[in-house]
Amino acid sequence: MIRFGGLGTGQDTQAIIDALLEVERVPINRIEDEIVEEEEKYSAWGDLDTKFSDLHTKTQKLTSFLTWRQNDVTSSNESVVTGSAGNDAALASYAINVSSLAQSHMVGSDGAAVTDTSVALGETATFDLNGESITIASGDSLEDIRDAINTASANMDDPVTATIINTTLVIERNATGDTDISIDNVTGTGLTNLGIYNGSFMNELQESQDLDATVNNVSIGGAVNTGLTNILDGVTLNFKSEGTSTLDISRDTDTIQAAFEDFVDAYNAAMELAEDQTKVSLSGSGDRIDDLGVLQGEQAVAAMRFRSRNLITQNFVDPVIATSFNSLQDIGIWTSGDENRLSVVSSDKLRDALENNFDDVEDLIRDFDNGLLRRFEDYTDEVRSPVDGTIARRQTSIRNAILDKEDRIDDINALILEKEAELFQHYAQMESAVASIRSQGDFLAGQLK
Repeated sequence: MIRFGGLGTGQDTQAIIDALLEVERVPINRIEDEIVEEEEKYSAWGDLDTKFSDLHTKTQKLTSFLTWRQNDVTSSNESVVTGSAGNDAALASYAINVSSLAQSHMVGSDGAAVTDTSVALGETATFDLNGESITIASGDSLEDIRDAINTASANMDDPVTATIINTTLVIERNATGDTDISIDNVTGTGLTNLGIYNGSFMNELQESQDLDATVNNVSIGGAVNTGLTNILDGVTLNFKSEGTSTLDISRDTDTIQAAFEDFVDAYNAAMELAEDQTKVSLSGSGDRIDDLGVLQGEQAVAAMRFRSRNLITQNFVDPVIATSFNSLQDIGIWTSGDENRLSVVSSDKLRDALENNFDDVEDLIRDFDNGLLRRFEDYTDEVRSPVDGTIARRQTSIRNAILDKEDRIDDINALILEKEAELFQHYAQMESAVASIRSQGDFLAGQLK
């Protein structure tokens, strides 16, 4: 809409109306400042959600059955045998003695039969190799024969690999175990002339054999050396060389101890953020407030800090389970001074408790009814649940408050537009009246001349 003002009075009507309306806009400025504050609060609650979600995850790891059932495999001689254990493996020690490893069958040609591996051999023959037919033409070199074998190997149920070392063609079965390469002449004498086969292998480079070992004096064998899961329940064994070793299956307390340390770090990070967001910073003389945390005065944050500390420092009491481990302090984890912080005050004490009183420590942490971190897990879930958690409810409330304030701004802007239209109408009427008066004055002045 185009408006022309000041035609009768010469005044800047738009500037006058803008100045009058500026007063009407003062509430909008105040509400916009309030929206900025609400958005800062919303973001601060989001930061708390991130910290408490991480704390919830770290707590869950310590209350998980799988964490407390992880096992560790230690070999006294890892050059002989290594292993890994699942949570169903028995805790035990095993004496390992490896007499021989499984190895693949390997045969070769007579290196003296060929002087140049790239020159045509003049041999014509057909032979079967592990179920595949391979043809040698008179123009083929030793390298051509190698390539033909490797091409055919792709279709073999029991594949082989052909290589050339100096002037010797080497054919090796890919799989280990007591199974020989199958080869036979069909036509020609090419294999015999090359010194490979004449009804039997002419140059056997390595015999095929199975693994030969004992575990606690019980004989074991197999066609492979690694990834063996059929010897000890829940344990995967990898045999590396001949020799002896002792294999110990024990609880993986290192992983549990690391989980405690991660939990402590996550707890401290969450509590530190909660304190920063609700702090009151005084001046050096203490007579004035210099800074307020963005969530200062939020009782929900104060309740989260108090409840967290209360749950972490309470005693474990179970009428059924008798234990001398009744608090985190008993396993070397406790608060740092007056601050709501945790620390592993004694790693040795924690390690000793895990190694010598494992079941008691597990009950302290994850007893289904009264475990300290079982209860704490429930609480952190209550805090950060995206559906009805403490944080989600506060963010929903803030978001609704922002929407209400935005609606108020829209209403005020609508009223300002109405008032602006009214003011322009009044000023237009005034301009019209002034113009009429001036016209009459001009007329009278003309009559008096």
